[in-house]
Amino acid sequence: MLAGAQSGRRWAVGAVLALGACGVAGQVLLWRELVALYQGNELTTGIILANWLLAEAIGAAVAGRRAPLSSDASGRFALLSAAYALGVTASLVGARLLRPAAGLALAQPVGTAFTMLTSLVLQAPPSLLHGALFPMAGRLCDAHGAATGSAVATLYVWESLGTLLGAIAVKIAFSLGIHAVVIVAAIWGLTAIVLATSPPPSPHGARRRAVRPLAASTCAVAAMLAAGAAPLHRWLLVAQFHPYPVLAHTTSPLANWTVLGSNGQYIFAADGQPVLLSPEPDRVGAQTTAHLPLLWHPAPRRVAVIGGGLGGLLEEILKHHVVESVHCVEADAALVRLYRRFCAEAARSELDDLRVRMITGDGRRLLRRLPESLDLIWVGVGEPVTLQQNRYFTTEFFAEVRRRLAPDGIMVLSLPGRIALVTEEQQRLHACMYESLRRTMQNVRVLPGEGHFLYLASPERDLSEFSEHDWRRRRDERGLQSNVPLIWPLVQRLHPGWTEWFAREYLARPAAPNRDLHPRALFHALADRQAVHEPRLAALLGLLHRRAEAVATVGTAVVVLAAVVATLRRRRHAAAAPPAVAVATTGMAGMMWDLVVIVAFQSALGHVQTWIGLLMAAYMLGAAGAAAIMGARAARTRHLRRALGWSDAALAVACAMLPSGLAAATRLSTVAPGAAIALFLALNLAGGALSGALFPLAAAWRSAHGEETGRTAGALQAADLAGGWSAGLLGAVLVLPLAGVGGACVITAALKLLSLFWTACTLSVEPVRAGSGNECG
Repeated sequence: MLAGAQSGRRWAVGAVLALGACGVAGQVLLWRELVALYQGNELTTGIILANWLLAEAIGAAVAGRRAPLSSDASGRFALLSAAYALGVTASLVGARLLRPAAGLALAQPVGTAFTMLTSLVLQAPPSLLHGALFPMAGRLCDAHGAATGSAVATLYVWESLGTLLGAIAVKIAFSLGIHAVVIVAAIWGLTAIVLATSPPPSPHGARRRAVRPLAASTCAVAAMLAAGAAPLHRWLLVAQFHPYPVLAHTTSPLANWTVLGSNGQYIFAADGQPVLLSPEPDRVGAQTTAHLPLLWHPAPRRVAVIGGGLGGLLEEILKHHVVESVHCVEADAALVRLYRRFCAEAARSELDDLRVRMITGDGRRLLRRLPESLDLIWVGVGEPVTLQQNRYFTTEFFAEVRRRLAPDGIMVLSLPGRIALVTEEQQRLHACMYESLRRTMQNVRVLPGEGHFLYLASPERDLSEFSEHDWRRRRDERGLQSNVPLIWPLVQRLHPGWTEWFAREYLARPAAPNRDLHPRALFHALADRQAVHEPRLAALLGLLHRRAEAVATVGTAVVVLAAVVATLRRRRHAAAAPPAVAVATTGMAGMMWDLVVIVAFQSALGHVQTWIGLLMAAYMLGAAGAAAIMGARAARTRHLRRALGWSDAALAVACAMLPSGLAAATRLSTVAPGAAIALFLALNLAGGALSGALFPLAAAWRSAHGEETGRTAGALQAADLAGGWSAGLLGAVLVLPLAGVGGACVITAALKLLSLFWTACTLSVEPVRAGSGNECG
């Protein structure tokens, strides 16, 4: 009998480990698929992750309240795990087929309402089931007679370790180019093992004795079919991009790359979004971007292109024989390989030109390795609509560009803009960018044009004097009459009246600069995009931008008022609610901690996608370790109220001190990148530890009030996920761009101090502790 109980507890530990691993694998997998569907940026990413957490919180809350204590708890848990694997599979297929089913053209923008609704529906099956699995694991502990507080803490520890292992495995899979169907096969295989090894049901459940072997066999067959399902993967790709034929597909740590055919053209798509064409690229755009700066400079010998060189720009630059060397930087080596394979012979010869040095990697870090005294630097990474792109539009990056430029060198970048219809969102974006450039470059000139504005900036060169006559003269001096046509829309941008028009229309508003740790341009660029498709949302973002301090003040007042009211109406039977509030605010603080570390890492080192697995693993390792320690202490302490208060206070102080640690890691990244990475990982480890310490204390408090394990696990897991949902939705889109990393940390610290105030006001006296029992595992 004792041996059977020990065997059941060992199986429960393994099942909860699998729960964490399969959960993070399914979440990351669906996130990558939906980002491709919704033209991912910080807003859509926040919506996708928030919807997952919201549905998971609902699943945990419902299962914690309604799932009965069963004599066959292990069987119910195993079958629910199989349902989760089926849900991930169905959601993957739905994500691939939604675009053609909804009649969306390739790269057609979709509104925020469509994104919120469809991402919630697509993710609901697996996320609801995964949320329900945690309180179901609590039923396993009830079945083994474990004490509630220690059992919930142990569940939290093992699920965190499973999440850590799953995050590492997913990182390795994407690094090796393993596609989504194989990852789904791994989820099915792990589920089959959980089912096959589950303990047999009690005599009361004998009628269901054959169900689990049948389900285990089904999962094993599904895993084997998916593991070798290259045809299924191919069919899903073809359906996803219909009616364009899929010519090639590869997965890299940075993106899913697909090459599509269209009337003799090759379309190169990153995460479903076209980034360049071949063999006939956007020649007018490439000529506009290349020839004006090249002819503006009297002798452009050494130049560099950071992003966007493939697909026309490099070809136009090489037409100027005065150019002696071109450093062409592309972020992803997978794109370069695909481009060499599918581009025209002429484009391939450009890559092999002796003047061209092709470099792959993070453009910002590689900029430091380029030679100084460059004559021209093009920045062609797109718009600052993601954190990765925003770091190429900050004062810190412009300062690095200035160090690489010769005194009379020129930096070139472009941003979307309009002449006919000037919107408030674009005014803010351009004013922010102009101010950022003026902080680092002595001379800045903007050349407006319908669709895109061209920015030129130089440390010392006077950019005010250049005319159509200068254009013609330098073109003829270099013998480019046949290679460089006279593009009238481009030449017309040189009219001096445009400078006054731009200052009047776009620079009337005062603006603050865009910085690495305060990405204002990200907020303005997202608001500008929403102005086209979602005017009401854009208006709301603008209102929040103008009234940010008032919104924060009102929110604080509401929380304080609620705490006072709760104090006046306090009853003993409600004593379990305040720990749930503390867990929810800790979930918010933990998510915000993770976000600011990711932002700082992205700004300092770039390509956080390749490190996100290890950053997440460090956070979960800290959470698991702290939960294990505090779970053991919570079972013995008589001062849970004091321990909860100290946990809130410690997290608040740490959040207030976090900007100093991030600043140190950022400075270290310029001289010792390896040491900087280690420091970022250590900071996330500390954040996980501080966040994970409170969960077992809250579980012990509710256990001491007589609540059973499944209900406690469901309620606290739901509170934790709901807090993460709110921070994930608002943090990256509103708090970080509007308040910056320092402001976000201060807001988070204030939130935890309010939680401490709430706890002190609403918790009753220390509860009478129940006797401790055996832990689950």
